[in-house]
Amino acid sequence: MMAIDKKPDIILMDIHLEGKVYGIEAAKEIHKKLNIPIIFLTAFSDEETFKKAIEAAP
Repeated sequence: MMAIDKKPDIILMDIHLEGKVYGIEAAKEIHKKLNIPIIFLTAFSDEETFKKAIEAAP
């Protein structure tokens, strides 16, 4: 995982990443392993996406 290798001071995370891993899931994994602040960026504002994002403790 790039965040573990690079150890950034802060992460800007797109909620809807392209690929196998959803941005919220990636943020949860990063949060488990590192104490790095994560800011979500998204064009989506539906209630379900918002609730899932809150679970990741951004």
